[in-house]
Amino acid sequence: MKKRVLQIFITSMVMIAALGGLSFYLYGKGQRILKEERKQAAKELDIISEDSPKVDFEEVKVTSIDNSSSKYSPEVVYNETYSQGKTKEMEKKKRKNVYNFESPLWQWNLYGTNNLSMYLYFKTGENVSIRYTIQVEDEEIPNFTRTLYNGEKDNVTREHSYQLIGFIPGKKNYIILDMYNPSGKLLNQKIFSIDVPVLASKAKSKIDVKVGKSEEQISNGLYTIYSDKYIWMYDNSGYLRGEIPLIGTTSQKIMFYEDNLFYGVSGNQFILVNKLGQVMDHYSIGKYEQYVDYLYNGYGQLWILATKPNKKSKSIKDTVIALDMDSKQVTELFSMEDLLKKMEKKAKKPKKAKKLDWITLNAIEQVGSDGILLSSRELSTIIKVEKVNSREPRISYMIGEEEIWKGTNYKKKLLKKSGQEEADEEQAAEQASSVLDLGEAEDVFFSHVGQSYMKYETSGELSEGQYYLYVWNSNYGEWNTNKKFKWNVFSNIGTEKKDAEYSYIKKYLIDENANTFNLEEEQEVEYTKKNGSMQYYKEHRIDNYGSRKEFAEYDSKDRLLRKFSHSVKNVLRVEKQDMKGFWFYLGSE
Repeated sequence: MKKRVLQIFITSMVMIAALGGLSFYLYGKGQRILKEERKQAAKELDIISEDSPKVDFEEVKVTSIDNSSSKYSPEVVYNETYSQGKTKEMEKKKRKNVYNFESPLWQWNLYGTNNLSMYLYFKTGENVSIRYTIQVEDEEIPNFTRTLYNGEKDNVTREHSYQLIGFIPGKKNYIILDMYNPSGKLLNQKIFSIDVPVLASKAKSKIDVKVGKSEEQISNGLYTIYSDKYIWMYDNSGYLRGEIPLIGTTSQKIMFYEDNLFYGVSGNQFILVNKLGQVMDHYSIGKYEQYVDYLYNGYGQLWILATKPNKKSKSIKDTVIALDMDSKQVTELFSMEDLLKKMEKKAKKPKKAKKLDWITLNAIEQVGSDGILLSSRELSTIIKVEKVNSREPRISYMIGEEEIWKGTNYKKKLLKKSGQEEADEEQAAEQASSVLDLGEAEDVFFSHVGQSYMKYETSGELSEGQYYLYVWNSNYGEWNTNKKFKWNVFSNIGTEKKDAEYSYIKKYLIDENANTFNLEEEQEVEYTKKNGSMQYYKEHRIDNYGSRKEFAEYDSKDRLLRKFSHSVKNVLRVEKQDMKGFWFYLGSE
């Protein structure tokens, strides 16, 4: 019996030791993988550092590749037939030749949808992943390094099709291709060179950068700047890495839909582009014209801020339409001309204006399945519209200052400021016991003025019917001593606030149950008369100072990481995108 117990004890100890050894091995392997991933992620920051050394190309063999491409206008490029023709052209080449890692198929800007891109195709004998680096012979320009995304399990495959971006225009660019097995071991490396042409857009290859005092690491990604004719992508050092041509649009947003890139290319046309740059589909909104913002509602529709066709309306930027992504049918959900008819009639069109810009809807957010939040710059008000897909959508409530709506029946739609009712009652009690006229109670806080952006956020800590709303308060306008706000299209015209020092990001807690809103936080930002916006990105914040032609990234403690200055007019949004899960692999975060 004792012998059997001893055997069991020894066996157990051996098993424990083995499990301990296995756990230690797995832990060590996990730590090594984590360390390697962090090292690789550091190379993707697009800054000059010890983690991204330059290669001496005099000591290695470099294969030169052709930079020729077809040059067509965006009107031609954003045509499915053109893209299909280019795909057939590549398929024909693949049938005639064998393309491998040593001798792949290259084509500069194959589909014409990114003027700083390269199509790459080849096959390998085993499942591998590909990481690439773009380097130029300039010590001040950082390397651009990314792991390419192929969409297969563990990001390894034998057939490779990619669109490379990150090239520097007007210079010889070296492309370093690294091949890795599924375990992350480097199997092969090949280097190519290409003389990248100067861009016809004359876009700045480098914008000015001011480095802040924050010691936090800047986030991975590309800053997306929207102009009327192009979408530009700049890296953390201010170098241009991508240029998407447009026909001409005021839409300032890109989104991902069914693993493709979706964006507006003209006033009435949207495009769906895959990761290779091929146009997969196009969507028209007919005679409507999109403006700034749109969203996907999760139920097969785009909700789009728009202007009605000329013959249907005398005002602009006041309508919300729906685009069905399957049928491509366009439906007008509602017009603020109808929902705020009496307010629209109070507005006066400036003499030189062709159309009445009385409300300027400049941001849209979804609340629930059938509710919309709209930001109106001209009315300095956030408007909640519900039952948007019904025949009779209606205004549920509004968030703004009472003085703007004084003398109208719409005033009763305003949410109350938390604590204001108590302050009013206290002031009334003091007034009753005083022989002096104490006037009205002071506002517990001032809300937004001329806001240009908002962001809706839910939280598990909040009750049903509560949410947070972040608002970029441009502080553009003037509250005079009589608490009357003035805007240029209404009869009670006033002037711009000349002495403004700051704009603000306001964080409200909205309580639909109590019909109140409360100012939870207020962050000072640089004064931005128009077109300011913010993005919360990987524990950092990206601020766009549109009218100042600047944007900046701040760390988790609101300390400046980097500020960028550019020369692009009318930039309403700047957002950072890491493009992972599209061009680049998610695993190297």
